[in-house]
Amino acid sequence: MEADLAVTARAFERLLDDRNRSLAEKARFLSSDHAYRQIYGFGGRQDLETVSRNHQRRIGADLMVLLNFSGEALANTLEPGSATAPAAVRRLLEKALNSDTGEARDIALVGSVPYQLVAVPLYAPDPVAMVVLGFGVDLALAEGLKRDTNNTEIALLFDQGAAASVLVACTLDAARCAALQARDAHANGVLDVAGEPYLTSVLRLGGGADGGLALLQRSVDAELADYYALRNRLLTIFAISLVLALVAAAGFSRLVTRPVSLLVQGVRRITAGDYTARVELAQRDELGQLADSFNHMSEGLAERDRVRNLLGKVVSPQIADELMNRRIELGGEELEATILFSDVRDFTRISESLAPQQVISLLNDYLTEMNAIIEAHHGVVDKYIGDAIMALYGAPLPHVDSAGNALRSALDMLDAMDGINAMRRQRGDVEIEIGIGINTGTVVAGNMGSMSRLNYTVLGDAVNLASRLEGLCKFYGVPIIAASATVIAAEDIVYRELDRVRVKGRSEPVTLVQPLRSLPPEQATFEQALTAYRARSWQEAYDAFAGLQRDVDDALYAVYAERCHQFMQRPPAADWDGAFLFEQK
Repeated sequence: MEADLAVTARAFERLLDDRNRSLAEKARFLSSDHAYRQIYGFGGRQDLETVSRNHQRRIGADLMVLLNFSGEALANTLEPGSATAPAAVRRLLEKALNSDTGEARDIALVGSVPYQLVAVPLYAPDPVAMVVLGFGVDLALAEGLKRDTNNTEIALLFDQGAAASVLVACTLDAARCAALQARDAHANGVLDVAGEPYLTSVLRLGGGADGGLALLQRSVDAELADYYALRNRLLTIFAISLVLALVAAAGFSRLVTRPVSLLVQGVRRITAGDYTARVELAQRDELGQLADSFNHMSEGLAERDRVRNLLGKVVSPQIADELMNRRIELGGEELEATILFSDVRDFTRISESLAPQQVISLLNDYLTEMNAIIEAHHGVVDKYIGDAIMALYGAPLPHVDSAGNALRSALDMLDAMDGINAMRRQRGDVEIEIGIGINTGTVVAGNMGSMSRLNYTVLGDAVNLASRLEGLCKFYGVPIIAASATVIAAEDIVYRELDRVRVKGRSEPVTLVQPLRSLPPEQATFEQALTAYRARSWQEAYDAFAGLQRDVDDALYAVYAERCHQFMQRPPAADWDGAFLFEQK
């Protein structure tokens, strides 16, 4: 139980750290937003509050306060129109002003509601004000943590000045929550809650006067219930055996005690996880039937473990758990996911020069490396299609940054290819290249196929587009192409825009981007050329792209130079919106 509470405490701290990082990143992004700084410089209170509410909704925060360094609220989404900032926000401002970084974070009461707060300076270009964002620390947070930590009970208490601690969230039932509220003090150890013992670990939240406590609790009775049940069953068997031994003749004592002893030993081995335990009894009485039932049970448990282990090798472990823990039904559910397709370039040509066993060895080495990278970024390999990989992010289990995980996976896959090709060069083997397509959108995820043979996968237009983006890598001469929806949903990803296109079967244009570790030196020139191209200044754009093509070995510039050359001879229609039409799939 102590280990479970320690795991929960680490999970809670990681959750708070993740929320702090998310708040800080979003606040820094907002503080560097040019439009927001312009409104701060020239707009009034009403403008600031309108823009602040919009930003708050967009980034998913529960509160947002903009205040000057004197503590006056310039915009307050909790109390619009009020120039008085909450006390907790003013304390956070003072803490930020006294810090080395100019930033601060805390967990404190704002009014009667606890929030996780982060303060970041607003630069214009020097610090002129402080942006404070907050996530609510409430019952939803506690219940989510309870689900994720195998039913550890969570209670959140906060001080309100001279008054006693106020219970703001509690996953226990009403009577036990009331008992926690009535206590004067809380400490680590076994705590009696309404007559039931709970092993309790206390975490301090926030550092201010109105900071709080998180009580992490597990019921001692519930944890020991299986032990008590097993103990009672064994005691019952032992008592029956003892009565029979006393009543039966001495000649029959061994006939009774030996089978019982063997069964008890078998139960202990099963409890320890040894499913190979068998009880061999030649007799055909009730104990013999019990031994047969025991053997069938242990065989079933061993078979279940074999199926789980095999399934975990055939599909990703997350999908294996999804199939093992849920009722198997055809159908699916709509959810937001990011899909990654990768493919080895010219694999057919490469495989023709290799023996079948060499092809298998090449694929196994390559897929093993790629699978490890995908899983390290919380991805799930949906399927292998020869040398191609289809991976999912955000399905079957959601993740806070699925799009960013997919993009970082793709970049790491490219880095790994450098190592793979270095080894192949040493062996005298031909080097291999890959193309990767990534898209984010709504998909249908679930078990597809028939009741006799099914596959957990995702379907939908977002999947088809990801596959087509992978196919376009060769056309643009880049290793990764992602839809703009993916990089918009991601965090801290550097990218350059490639093109705006219409693919076959879609009427709306799609903006294609290339994720990068860093932008190339000629990026500013490329962006100027792209602006001229979309403004229909064909000669200016052609000269710029042709110059880039001469100076830099990048197939993208050749694509645009050729396209400008064609448009100079046959300009597009007057309603051309800058999107290039791909007729082929």
